[in-house]
Amino acid sequence: MHGKLGIRLSGTGVLGVVSASGVALVCYFILSFLAAVEDLPGDRTMRDLHDAAPVSVSGLQAGLRSRENGNQWALSPRRNLDIGVLSLELARRGSVGQREQSANLQAARDGFTAALRATPLSAFAWNGLTFTETALGAPRERVEQLFQMSIINAPVEERLGIPRVAFGLRNENWLTHETRNLLRRQIRLAASITPDDLVTLLDHINRRDQIADYLSSIGGHDELFHKLQK
Repeated sequence: MHGKLGIRLSGTGVLGVVSASGVALVCYFILSFLAAVEDLPGDRTMRDLHDAAPVSVSGLQAGLRSRENGNQWALSPRRNLDIGVLSLELARRGSVGQREQSANLQAARDGFTAALRATPLSAFAWNGLTFTETALGAPRERVEQLFQMSIINAPVEERLGIPRVAFGLRNENWLTHETRNLLRRQIRLAASITPDDLVTLLDHINRRDQIADYLSSIGGHDELFHKLQK
């Protein structure tokens, strides 16, 4: 039997290639299954975080171990992203010590960075890395670049709108003109898609009047403007 390049392939050779491919495929499915089993506790934790349900420190730690164990069987960008999210959330908890907080922030950085190596357009990973590098004391130029990448890669992602607005307003005094323009677009998006969440945020950071004036100047958000005036 001859291939297109004139290489003679025996029947045994062809069967060997097919057999090896089959074994590799079976191994892949077995490893994926084992990883999925390890993922189960972490899946519950991530659902609770997504739904803003209370999650204890021990629950976060269990979810993190779940994702790390899953990666032992089959590496996944999604698991790395979740490792970043869970580690960052652990670092934010006041109940952990300084050394543990630093370790969690480094783990978060590693998780988000690994996720971005495989999925460089992941706005969630860019967003998580923005908060992580801020907590680690990275230079403002670095943090601003990360913040821009989060917005540019998914400018209308509803789930990231409020976190972006919160970060931008808290750090607006040192953002460049370009980034402030990106922030204003996120404010307009939040005003259109999640107005109640925007009001809650503005009350929390005491920026109601400023955003009310901004929305009044651009128009098109009369209902929210009047709610902010109350």
